[in-house]
Formats: sequence, C-alpha cells, structure tokens
Amino acid sequence: MGDRVRLGTLPVWVAAAVGLLIAARASGALLHPAFLEEEIGGFWAPTFVRTPSELLGLPWNGLLYVLVRAAFEASRLVPVDVAPIVPFTMYATTIALVAGFISSGRLATALPRREVRVCAGLALGLLPFGTGFVYGTMLDVGFWLTIYLATLWLADPPKTKLWQISDVITAAICSLTGSGSLLLAPIYASGLRGPRRAVSWVVIGGALIQLASILGSKRPGLVAEPMALIFGGTERALTSPLGDRLGQIVPTIPILMVIVPAVTLLAVGFAVRSLPMRTSLLLSFVSIAIIVSGLLSLDLHRITSPSSNVRYFLVVAWSLLLVAIAALFSARRS
Repeated sequence: MGDRVRLGTLPVWVAAAVGLLIAARASGALLHPAFLEEEIGGFWAPTFVRTPSELLGLPWNGLLYVLVRAAFEASRLVPVDVAPIVPFTMYATTIALVAGFISSGRLATALPRREVRVCAGLALGLLPFGTGFVYGTMLDVGFWLTIYLATLWLADPPKTKLWQISDVITAAICSLTGSGSLLLAPIYASGLRGPRRAVSWVVIGGALIQLASILGSKRPGLVAEPMALIFGGTERALTSPLGDRLGQIVPTIPILMVIVPAVTLLAVGFAVRSLPMRTSLLLSFVSIAIIVSGLLSLDLHRITSPSSNVRYFLVVAWSLLLVAIAALFSARRS
C-alpha cells in the first residue's frame, strides 16, 4: 500500500519540481515583476476598458487565448506593483500540471517506462533556452498546452468519472488558448466515435471556433520564402537541443550547419525506436506543424536567427529530448 501511495503522488512531486525550476529560471519575474510590451498592450491594458466576458472572446493575432485573458483579468485583483506575478504564477503552474500529467500512469501506453515519463515531465522545465520569453511570459502558454493536447490524445482513456470531467474541461481550455486545437483537429477527428469521443468533440469544436476567429481577423500575410522555411526551419529544429544561446554558434561556422543537424537526425533515426511508433509519429507531426505555421509570416532573418521566435521550437526541443531519454533508458548506444 505504501508503494502505491508513493507512486500515486509521484506526478505531484514532478509538478512541484517543474514549478520550482521555472520559478528559479525566471526568478526576475518574481523579484522584479513587470509586464512585457505585448502583455501591456494586448492583455493588461484591455482589462481596464472591457468586461471579463468581452475579454475572453477578444482575439490576439487572430486566435483566442482564453486562459491568458483569464490570467490577466485575475491580475487586477492584486495591487498593480505585483500584478505581473499573477500571470507568471499561472504560467508556471500550467507547465507544472502538464509535467505532472506526462509523468502519470495515464501515459503508460505511450511512454511505457515510468522512468521515461518522470524524466519527460521534468524535461519541460529543463529545455535549453536562455531567453526570458520561453519561461517568462504567459503569452507562450499555448505551446505548452499543445504538448498537453498531444499527450492527452496519446493517453490511456480515463477510467474514473473525475478523470473524464478533467479531460473535457482541460481540453476545452486548451482548445480555446492558442493554435493547438487547430493543429490537432485532424488527429482528434479520428476519435469522434471511440473512447475519446467526448474530448474529441470538444477539441474539434474549439478548432472550429479558432478557425472562425482567424477568418474574421486581419492576420499578417505570408512572407516566408519556401526554401528559407524548409532549410532554415529544419536546421533550427535539429539544432534546438543546443538551445538559443549555444545554437547561435552554428550559423557562424558553415560546416557546423551541416554536421550538427546531420548528427541529430542520425541519432534520432536510431533512438526513435525506443518509443512506440504512435508516440513518435504524433510528436513529429505536432513539432513540424507548429514550426511551419509559426514561421509562415516571418522573413528570412527571423527564420534563421537562433534567438528569434524560439517558442516555435519549444515542442520539437522537448520531443527530441524525450527521444534521447527513452533511448538512454532502453540502453541503446545511439
């Protein structure tokens, strides 16, 4: 009985550890609270002129961000001097909860080894990005929620009423916060009649709402050059394990621009066998979809710069780290 209790509380400890990691990595958000430029104009200022119900339906760059809007509305409940701490705390808590879910037994089929699930959960707080944006702003929460939606699809169907309700509620929040539901709608469409039908209908509904929001907005046009998107996006994806700081060395040395991605691709080719094929395929799809959809409206410099738009490479960096973790625990030489 004692072992069962300890195993049951393991995801809680993982979530707590990730929350503390993020607080340590972005300690400035707690010690010197301040809103970023986009946070002020896009989310903080509107709370003074719009009602909460209006805010929840207010798009940002064409998409709804319900959880982000709620976080900034909640920040109005505390003094202005410490208001930025509220969305940051909700941001760190959200990532921590996703980490706890990944480390739980719900992913026993997608990630069979418990050690891999625990390390994969902890890895959410250990990605090699040095910029303050990845771990410092609520505006990036949609990318972490996309990881959650992907792992929710991979998770074993809920066996209790509490898990069923939790899945539906969290799926609704995730679907209306960022682009995750749009990217994963085709995947969830295949589950409309299976054991995941309730969650699948919620995700599809959220995707349709997000699509309607985009069609009714004035999003920036497509400016990316196809070849720059393919080669620049691929290079940055395969060098993402180096992070945004060390990764800046790669573009300055031409030979590294070939060697580093090639070595990463070769290693992944061997190591991916350590994961179930279903898991590998879905994470690959989500990683590519986020990179492509995110870079379509960027110019060549912003696509190739390792320190630019790091958030679009967050999912692929975590996926590659997960593959490495699974390979290590499978004792594969790769």
